[in-house]
Amino acid sequence: MIKLTDTQKFETAKRVNELIKRKPHMFEMNSWANSTLLSFSELEEGYVFLNSLEDLIEPDCGTTMCLAGWGAAVNGCKLVKDERFNKWDPIAVDEHGNKRNIETVGFDVFPGEEDALAELFYENETVAKKAIQFMADGNWLTLEDLANMGSTRAEDRLEYMS
Repeated sequence: MIKLTDTQKFETAKRVNELIKRKPHMFEMNSWANSTLLSFSELEEGYVFLNSLEDLIEPDCGTTMCLAGWGAAVNGCKLVKDERFNKWDPIAVDEHGNKRNIETVGFDVFPGEEDALAELFYENETVAKKAIQFMADGNWLTLEDLANMGSTRAEDRLEYMS
């Protein structure tokens, strides 16, 4: 389990924001991870994972990830692919070998309310880029903030909650 301080969460947001700005073609909110060009190491029967964050970035391997995927990767998690079905599982493996849902890892590594992050991880790239910049600037993300960035998901959640 990844346990970050608030300061470390803001640092994660800064690192992910910088990566997205530097390599915008590697950012996609439709899938937590997507690639056909990665080299993998065996993790266990049927599963493989990326060796390191550097494998993703240099040289550019064609991988795209969502915010939760990048948040997990910059914090040392390995990204899991199920070779049996040739698809990505929404699982990250930490340095201790613990497997966790990628969204849950995202809750642990970004600065924000869990409700806001839960909606953010299913947003489009436009809203997600605004939100990651907001967090990288040192702000704690709330549902209200996300709604003000144009998130209809957050607006619907706020309306439901009132």
